[in-house]
Amino acid sequence: MSQQDTESVTIDGVRFTIYMIDPWIANDITHAISKIVGPSLGELAGAVMGSKDASGEAKKLLDKKLDPEFTAKGVTELFRNMDSSTTKWIMEELAKVTTVEGKGKLSDNFSVVFLGKPGTMYAWLGWALKVQLKSVFGTLSAAIEFYAQRTALVE
Repeated sequence: MSQQDTESVTIDGVRFTIYMIDPWIANDITHAISKIVGPSLGELAGAVMGSKDASGEAKKLLDKKLDPEFTAKGVTELFRNMDSSTTKWIMEELAKVTTVEGKGKLSDNFSVVFLGKPGTMYAWLGWALKVQLKSVFGTLSAAIEFYAQRTALVE
């Protein structure tokens, strides 16, 4: 996909089109996400490997019922590593290369498009990250797509 190529999606009735970001910005976003997600994945992996029924196979992990005790460490670590300034910076960079049908650049209309719609905002963020970083985070993007489809926000 070149910088001129685009991908589009309708989320919660809003049509978004995204262009590819500069590779240096993609690199910075990748590092920021790795710092946020990495430690929580380690905590979850530790919880799985430490459990009696863990086999180490990915399918068994995906099929496992995730109760609060099982996920508590991973979720706690995820939120501990997230900070609003990093999340906002990532959204600002992705909004610069996103357009909204009938409104123009998302960066110029961010508050209007997402006013009262934080779920739509996070669904857009997940989709935008999937498009931009799918070659880096193949597994993560598949999980994002699965989650978005399950919440019925993405058409």
